[in-house]
Amino acid sequence: MSKKIGLSSFTNSESALKQYQQLGKSLADQQHEKLSIQLSVFQQALANFAKNHPEEIKSNENLRKEFTSLCFSVGVDPLAASLSKKSASKNKNASLWSKLLGDDNDEFYNELAVKIIELCKKLEDVNGGIVAVDELLKIMTNPDSPNSIVDLTESDIEKSVELLSTLDPNFKVITVGDQNKKFIRSVSKELNNYETKVFEICEIMGYATVGILVDNYRWSSYHSKDVLEEMVSFGFLWVDVDPVYGEVHYWDPSWINKLERGT
Repeated sequence: MSKKIGLSSFTNSESALKQYQQLGKSLADQQHEKLSIQLSVFQQALANFAKNHPEEIKSNENLRKEFTSLCFSVGVDPLAASLSKKSASKNKNASLWSKLLGDDNDEFYNELAVKIIELCKKLEDVNGGIVAVDELLKIMTNPDSPNSIVDLTESDIEKSVELLSTLDPNFKVITVGDQNKKFIRSVSKELNNYETKVFEICEIMGYATVGILVDNYRWSSYHSKDVLEEMVSFGFLWVDVDPVYGEVHYWDPSWINKLERGT
């Protein structure tokens, strides 16, 4: 005898499907809870390690880099208070990095340092790891941003970078040109004298060309192009071709942002 198929069979199928969905959701919730507990335990273990071995982390550069990298990879904010933020009492609830940096009273600059790290890393694909301090200030004080910081100054940013250099020597404030324009370097690549000269030109015009370098510095065309192309390879400059004369312009990315904003 053939099995009859009617509306009731569809109703039963829908009911079974809902049960499977509920079971799947329940299993997913349980798995998520287990993973959250494991992650929380690991995060606490990192916090305990920092509290128990501050001198080792400070003195051992490789250990320090591995520790900070591990912290960020699992969502531990090394500058956030390790226990709670209710009290600002000395040493009691100071952040992990406050203790490592040896400055428990300057929590503002330590927290600012984390934001600077995040921004610099996000911008590395754009600028190769070199960003002007005034450009960073505009981003961090943008009133349209939900994370805007009121009354922030360039001096605040520079002080935070000085603190950062204790943990990561790649972070450094560098000065370029006669105007003493400040940049933050967040990569290990050091600017040589030729690259610094190119940034001096970009500080004035926004871009450099082979012809400009030849006229101003008496470099050969070959050497000028070699310096510019190397800076492009590191992401320090962007290439644009003049539509009228066909000359290649090597732009400082921060100037491109200024032109887009109309400032």
